[in-house]
Amino acid sequence: MKFKILRLLSVVAGLLCAPFVSANIVTFDDDVRPYVYSPIVSGGLVFQGDSTWTWYGPQNAAHNGTVNLISGFGHSLTITKEGGGAFSIDQFDAGLGEYTQYEWFGIWLNSDLIVLGRDFMRFTNGINFASLTDVTSITIGIPPEDGYFALDNIVWHPTDVPESSGLALVLLGFGLLLVRRFKA
Repeated sequence: MKFKILRLLSVVAGLLCAPFVSANIVTFDDDVRPYVYSPIVSGGLVFQGDSTWTWYGPQNAAHNGTVNLISGFGHSLTITKEGGGAFSIDQFDAGLGEYTQYEWFGIWLNSDLIVLGRDFMRFTNGINFASLTDVTSITIGIPPEDGYFALDNIVWHPTDVPESSGLALVLLGFGLLLVRRFKA
């Protein structure tokens, strides 16, 4: 009997904890209009910048066949979680946009410098950057030059949710108390 209860509680704990470990992907494809200006809310994140909009067009040098976010050089772009709170970026695609005179260009993501090229490149946490974990905002600083950068396919997850292992331990403890109570 007690093994059935423990088995049932472990299944319930797994089902309750599963939503906390899922990642979100921002593709900007949820709004198919060619221009949506800042602030842009997409996939649970808010993108705020003076020269920021969504874009779809083959003339974009970093065009990947879908709608992506464009931000102008010489401006900053701030990314926050919709409704506030902490989040982490796992990976994203970025590249230089049209009217950019360079073949590569460096931008700052909080304290990490990444180098963008003419084509979309994938940037991954722990390989290309490290400062985008458990943050409440991300500021992308772009030196004042002529051009744009493109951003797309941002994989992120909230970090201010209950830790799944802690919730599982609480449920396991509750189950042990129930078993003890039934045993007595």
